Amino acid sequence: MKAKTIYVLIGPQGSGKTHWSLNTLLPQSDIPLVRVSQDEQGKQHRRMFQECIKAGASPVIDRMNFNFEQRNRYTQVAYENGYRIVYVLFDIDRETCLCRLAARKGHPTISQDADHDKIIDFYYREFEMPGRDEYDEMLIVREKGRCNLLDLRNVCFNKRVIVVGDIHGCFDEFMLLLDKCGYSVGDIVVATGDLVDRGPKIMETLEWFIDTPGAYSVEGNHDNKFRRYLNGNPVKVANGLDCTIEQFGDRGWFRWCAWLNTLPNMILLGDTNGKPTYVVHAGVDGRIPIPQQRVETCMYVRYLDGTSFFDDKGGIPWWDTLTGGCTVVSGHIINECPMPNEFAYCLDGGACQGRTLRALVIDNGERFVVEVDCNAKS
Repeated sequence: MKAKTIYVLIGPQGSGKTHWSLNTLLPQSDIPLVRVSQDEQGKQHRRMFQECIKAGASPVIDRMNFNFEQRNRYTQVAYENGYRIVYVLFDIDRETCLCRLAARKGHPTISQDADHDKIIDFYYREFEMPGRDEYDEMLIVREKGRCNLLDLRNVCFNKRVIVVGDIHGCFDEFMLLLDKCGYSVGDIVVATGDLVDRGPKIMETLEWFIDTPGAYSVEGNHDNKFRRYLNGNPVKVANGLDCTIEQFGDRGWFRWCAWLNTLPNMILLGDTNGKPTYVVHAGVDGRIPIPQQRVETCMYVRYLDGTSFFDDKGGIPWWDTLTGGCTVVSGHIINECPMPNEFAYCLDGGACQGRTLRALVIDNGERFVVEVDCNAKS
């Protein structure tokens, strides 16, 4: 059974909170959500929130929520009623917000001729970054092109974490790997993406991640392509996607589509040895602050500085750009060595090619790699 959840949106006017909640969160959620908006409902929004909590529904608090006092009005009540608290932080630059406010027509609280600079400056002047004790999970939404980050540091605190490389529908081997890792209820499982395509049990793999508490995944390039297919975008049905479509058959696909639409590009785990650990599908450019990575880099990168992400002659491996401020765990590239340097783990062992399925176990500050042999062939 899905836990009751409260989504608290945090961001200045013009950052896209309403658009995101109406066009991304609400249509794609597999639990009933009720949007609570101070702009649209005025003082009645508090009554709607109370009724929502009383009914056990999951509210989306669509307002600026710029400091602890603002957020605590909702989260304290939700916490006392057994809700899971998810913060959605909109990391959008000031100029983008100003442009959007200038273009707005018919907004219930802000006119086009209002002093938009003053309005935006108030938010940034009063903004208080959420403390890690305020929420269970945090999703950071950035402008188009920059990666979305899911902060799981609170979720992972004092728990074993198992990061699994590209599964590609090799579900039986995945179960064997979890058993070899000593997986038990309460452990956190994070996948490096590419759950779909090529392997024999793709639907079972997706079902496990959707239904298992404490299971998460970043979006891989194969997941992205399948998601775009389900959303009706034109894609070429090849390179394993045909296998996924065939296995799903004529089943209703909304459940899987809704979940795939929520996958972040990057997951932040708890600190190990005083350094943060990030999980991405492909890799990062270590010369850029990790939270500011581009979606394309996280999903496709192999080499940097070449003519493309595939250019091994003119480029350098992405992990060679890391300088030690963090650990990055990835899949995507089938690598014989799971640790190409002391700052990176490459967990794609070529499971769908009948090679190995690989996991990184993080337990009480210790890290070790576990592998199982695979029989699946693409």
